[in-house]
Formats: sequence, structure tokens, C-alpha cells
Amino acid sequence: MKKLSVALILAVRLIVATTTVAQAAAPLLPLETLGAASLGDVGVSTSARTLPEPGESGTHPNDIDPLAPAADGAQSVPPPRPSSFYGTVTLDGVSVPERTVVSAWINGVQYAEVATTVTNGDATFVLDVPGDDPNTPQVEGGREGQVIIFEVAGYAAGQMALWHDGGVSELNLAAIAWDGPDLAVMKDDGTTNALSGETLTYILAVINIGNQEATGVTLADTLPSQSITFVAASDGGSEVGGVVTWPAFDLPAGAIVTRTVTVQAEEPLPAGLGAIANTVTASDDGASGPDPTPNNNTASDVDAVAVVPELIASGEKMTGCLPDDVVLPMAMDFVVESTREVKGI
Repeated sequence: MKKLSVALILAVRLIVATTTVAQAAAPLLPLETLGAASLGDVGVSTSARTLPEPGESGTHPNDIDPLAPAADGAQSVPPPRPSSFYGTVTLDGVSVPERTVVSAWINGVQYAEVATTVTNGDATFVLDVPGDDPNTPQVEGGREGQVIIFEVAGYAAGQMALWHDGGVSELNLAAIAWDGPDLAVMKDDGTTNALSGETLTYILAVINIGNQEATGVTLADTLPSQSITFVAASDGGSEVGGVVTWPAFDLPAGAIVTRTVTVQAEEPLPAGLGAIANTVTASDDGASGPDPTPNNNTASDVDAVAVVPELIASGEKMTGCLPDDVVLPMAMDFVVESTREVKGI
């Protein structure tokens, strides 16, 4: 029995270690879309994606016991994977030249940059934004849910994104060299699905990608009717008639402001509802002229409504989110459309 227990423990540890290596070695995005040669030409390092072999300098994942405590006695936390982005790049509506620098910034700090390459006549980029390793005192990159700003040749792009551990997203960057203010807005609740009764928190971000201050900036977040209920808003936001607004503010060139809105999905959600769409719009008072790119002043977040299992007991349909265990009388006939466990008493 003792030999069997030791073998079982070793088997479990081997499974955990193998899974860790597989996750670490998995490519974060399809590099073949640009070609390995092109990536090397523009200075994208692929060495970070290659694990050292046992016996080489550095620590190989196979040499790490995932169940062992850290040296200081605390449980070691796996370092975060980068948040990766790829897509096309334009400046003033024209594809940028090859080797144009694309950079990523969080809270005014640049954490990544790459030079563009040209594929089929379009300037493209692939960029890994590192994460902040919780095992070290310094800040090496992004943290979950932080807003990333992208620059093209030093001009802020109209597209933003949230940093997510291991995320891979297509993001086509468009920047404009404009003598005046230019607002762009983003909205994301960190999920693509919504459940009946679930609480959702949206992050709204507005940036001035122009070179002059925008004055009298306002945000208006229109909540969908008959699907969600307003709960709260940050920074003095208030809701009237299904629209959340905030006090006006000024936004200097290159500055970014974030707001949050918390809502709750109705329970039950309306029958036949396929998605919950929430839209925010940013505008200024126009004192410095019209916005040159009004299309990026509006952003939406769309979450598909998750299908909820249904329980039919003695011909009566019971709807709503089921708990992990559903208890029924022994004498009751039932049909359940779910993989969860059903118990009788």
C-alpha cells in the first residue's frame, strides 16, 4: 500500500508538471500569419517562447516541483503569460511603411514595442505585452483588466484594449496626426457571456489621441432596456432613463480617463434574448474644432446570453439557474436536460 501511495503521488506530480510545460510552450498566436523570417527581420524575439533544455543555463519547467513552496516559505505563483495582439496598422488612413514602431503603454509606462512588417501590401504587427510577475517587487508589465494604449510612430491609436493573462486578440490599429483634440473610447466587461441574474462590471476608457486638450468631455452609457438593471457607477456617475452619465471634464492631449458601470442581468432574462449589448459614447464641447474621427467615439460590449439548463418535473417546466444539486421527491417523475447530478430523497 505504501508503494502504491508513493507511485500515485509521483503520477499526480508528473501530470501537473507536464501540464505546466504544455501551457508554457504553447504558442500565444499564429506566428505563421506573418512568417518566422519576417518576425526575425523586424526584431520580434522568439527566444522567450523556447524552453531551455535540461542541463542548460536557466531553470527548466521539468526541474520545478509545482507543489513545492517558494524559498521564502510562501506558495510560488506562476508568472503571468503576455497579453498578445496582432493586426494591421495605418496612420492618417494609409498603411504605414515597413519597420514603423508600434508600442504598448500602461499608466504612462511603455512595456512593449515592435516594428511593423508588410504582408500582401498591408502593414501588420504582432506584439506581446508582458504581465507583472507577482513574485517580484518590480513592475514588469500589465495586470488583469488594466487599459493598454497603443502608439503608432509616436501617435496614439484610436484603439485600446484590456490586459488579460494569456489573451490573444486581433486589433487593427489606426492613428491620425491631427492638430487638435481627437477622442476615442473603449468598453469591456471582461466576458463574452452573461447569465441570468449575473452582475457585470463594464470598464469604460476615453483617450484624447490628438495633440490639443479636449474640453467639456462627457460620457453617456446607454443601458439596454428589459435585460439589465443599473447598480452603480464610479466617479459620480448617475443613471436617468436607462442612460448613465458623468460630470464633464477636460482631457489633455494623450491623457486617458476610465470609468466603471456595474449592472445586474435580470432574472429571468426575456425569452428569446440572444445577447446583451451595452454602448457608450464620448463627446466634447467642440471648442477646439470637430472630432476628425467620430466613428471611434462610440464603443459597444456584446455578451451572448448563456443557455440555462431546464428541469421538467411531472410535466412542469422549472426554469432558472440550477444549483449544483437538485433535490426531488423519490415519487416524482422527471426529465433533466443537464449534466449536473440529480438526487432524490
